[in-house]
Amino acid sequence: MYQGADSIKTTSAPQTNNPKREIVPAEQRKAARKTLKTKAILAMNGEEPVTVHTLDIGMSGISLAVPHPLSAGQLGQIAFSIFFDGKPHHVNAFVKLAHCVFGGNEFKAGFMFTKVDSAGTSAIAQYFQQP
Repeated sequence: MYQGADSIKTTSAPQTNNPKREIVPAEQRKAARKTLKTKAILAMNGEEPVTVHTLDIGMSGISLAVPHPLSAGQLGQIAFSIFFDGKPHHVNAFVKLAHCVFGGNEFKAGFMFTKVDSAGTSAIAQYFQQP
């Protein structure tokens, strides 16, 4: 039940030396990430496949630039190639969307891998060994 404005407690923001107060999201990733810039095909359950761009990758997930907003919890599949040792290494994985935020002129989506084929797991691990 609404109790009116006088039931709302206010607190003052902590004082800082920075006159611009910015909200900086806390890093929620627990695993290492490595930049990966390549095209990928993303097929969310019930939707047509779309071409997206990868941003970074870890052993447990991947960040993508996607053309439209997605809802957390959505399931899908992604296919992409990682290039190292002079050749492409193909990765096919099932994913679950962790978050999607608007950033600039695109949406940035963070996915958790739910299942990665063995060749893909090997390719990601080898990619991390590259300088």
